[in-house]
Amino acid sequence: MMAGIFREWVRRIVRVAGFEIRRVPNAGRYLKNMMYEADARYHELRARGLAMTGTPDGKTKSIEKQYNTIQFLRLVQSMDGCIAECGTFKGLGSFMFCHTLRDFDPSYDGRGFHIFDSFEGLSEPGLQDRIDDSRAGKPGEAFMGAGSFQAGIDHVRKALGEFPAIEYHKGWIPQCFKGLPELKYRFVHIDVDLYDPTRDSIEYFYPRLCEGGVIVCDDYAHLQWPGARKALDEYCDSKAIPVLCLTTGQGVIIKRGPLQ
Repeated sequence: MMAGIFREWVRRIVRVAGFEIRRVPNAGRYLKNMMYEADARYHELRARGLAMTGTPDGKTKSIEKQYNTIQFLRLVQSMDGCIAECGTFKGLGSFMFCHTLRDFDPSYDGRGFHIFDSFEGLSEPGLQDRIDDSRAGKPGEAFMGAGSFQAGIDHVRKALGEFPAIEYHKGWIPQCFKGLPELKYRFVHIDVDLYDPTRDSIEYFYPRLCEGGVIVCDDYAHLQWPGARKALDEYCDSKAIPVLCLTTGQGVIIKRGPLQ
């Protein structure tokens, strides 16, 4: 009752001032009109991946980020070369990547796909990983500590059981790179959060990246993970390699030619 009286009182005041209140259709509602929002195949696959891997749902920003990453994988799908993911957590990213590759080749079983992970969570954050922007947390402290994002290799193997040819490399970066055969890579996804493993991953994979190949650094523009940005910038600035910074927080490198 009182709410109705109040609304009428407001209308009268507005009319006296020479204005009129009208209801706008769909006011306050967000219209889902972007391609990634309308991509039923993507959302069905992501829902299945979340269920299979037990990964917490990061909602809108995570949906956009993963959709972007898949577009870069699609960009190189016809090229020769291996695919690598550094830091897989519960396996959602690899699940999405492998199913995307299966869309192009129904017989795809994970061949040429490499996962590098300690399967013990994050390593100990270093000085470069301390937050330097108060919008991201307490300055001078790391956003998360050692052991965060831990998921065992058996869990990930089970979640990715549809792709038995995936090669798992358990260990800390860069030790798990030692002794690997010399391979060329067309796509590398780096999601290790911290300065040291990001730096070591870039240093290992960029020289082995095919011309036209892509590296996506998941944490590049996240203020919570300043070490990832510093590592990528240091390497790329020293070699005049451009980094594409996305609004979803990723940093993307596309190897453009032999001079790099």
